[in-house]
Amino acid sequence: MPVKRLLSKRLRLLMQQSSSRRPQPSAQPSLKRSFAQQAFAHSNPDSRDNFSPPPKVPKVDASRGSSVVSPAFDMPPPSTPSRRTPGHASRSSANASWRSSRMPGSAPVSRQPSRERRKGKAKAEIPVLSEPVNDEHYIRSLYKVSLKSHQDANPKSSLANWMMNNESKLPEYLTSPVIIDRHQFQRATVVLNSLDPPIIGQGDSMIRKDAERLAALSAVMQLIDKNLFEKKSSPSIASVGLPATVTLSDGSEIDYERARQFMDYYCRRFKFIAPDISFNPANVPGARGTQFWEAVMYVGGRRIGIGTGPQKKVAQIQCYLDVVQYLQSCDPELWKEFVVAARTGKDLGLAPRVYFGHSLEELREIAIDTTFGCSQRRGLGDVHVAPTTQEPCRRVSSMAREEIWGVAAEAPGVP
Repeated sequence: MPVKRLLSKRLRLLMQQSSSRRPQPSAQPSLKRSFAQQAFAHSNPDSRDNFSPPPKVPKVDASRGSSVVSPAFDMPPPSTPSRRTPGHASRSSANASWRSSRMPGSAPVSRQPSRERRKGKAKAEIPVLSEPVNDEHYIRSLYKVSLKSHQDANPKSSLANWMMNNESKLPEYLTSPVIIDRHQFQRATVVLNSLDPPIIGQGDSMIRKDAERLAALSAVMQLIDKNLFEKKSSPSIASVGLPATVTLSDGSEIDYERARQFMDYYCRRFKFIAPDISFNPANVPGARGTQFWEAVMYVGGRRIGIGTGPQKKVAQIQCYLDVVQYLQSCDPELWKEFVVAARTGKDLGLAPRVYFGHSLEELREIAIDTTFGCSQRRGLGDVHVAPTTQEPCRRVSSMAREEIWGVAAEAPGVP
């Protein structure tokens, strides 16, 4: 019993000492410690997973005085160096992961320069082919045909002429990079679509122009190999169903040569210049892919005739026949005059007059200089003059005197 009293008495003393040591709250207590503790709690990396908003500041009750009571808050245990190390590592790893992406959930940003990325992407897109290189040696070994000198020297020009005659357009070369045997080449391709099946010419070279030349060479050699390069003979007028002659209103039948002779007489008679003929591609129904041409004749700036044919020559013939038939129907008397003049050759007319604008004294000086020059050449002792040189000189001298004096005698005002 006395022991219990002693223990209770001692416990009471300890409680009094602890209460005496506790600081008394001031009239306006500082809130710095409580908020500092909250800030420290939020800045602690270990509390990121269990994040909770800070508690609100308690309201002050006026009836109880101006003292502020801080809310209950558990102080986190002091962090030791061993605990800060992983926290620092996690923070640095979080920063590294944030830098490695533009936004959360996006792909990481590549550290490779943009030029290298573009270069690598373009190089990856170049097709890799497992076939021989279409160089000049390979093309010539593939198509063993003989070429003419101009075809061998400039195959692009030869192919362009063939394309204009057969397709009425110039060839188009398509160039693209390829990789063959770990080497990059420029491959040029030209296609001849007018043939069935079409001919495809290809050439490989480091330089684009050389690749185009090889592609043209391949196409030309394929055309020669198939006997398609030489220009086909123009179809005759009878083969295409077009008339070679035309009948006039007086019953006479004329051909192209007669029609052309009449047009020369017509232009000379009425002082027109030579007829002007223009050619344009024509669309003829039922032609089935055959290229037709339309020839239009202009005289004195006016359109007076038209003709159509599969070739320009055929179209020109039809145009002349159409014009003469039209002019004869408009003026039959003119055609009769032409027929009469053609019998005697007067339809050709006389050559235009030439006016000589030199004086008689200048003509005499020319004759003397010509004669003196030939005489000097014949009189040289040390210089051997061949007879073939002396004879033309003597003949020119005599002819010059005769021609000059003859012109002078016919010139007006010469005594």
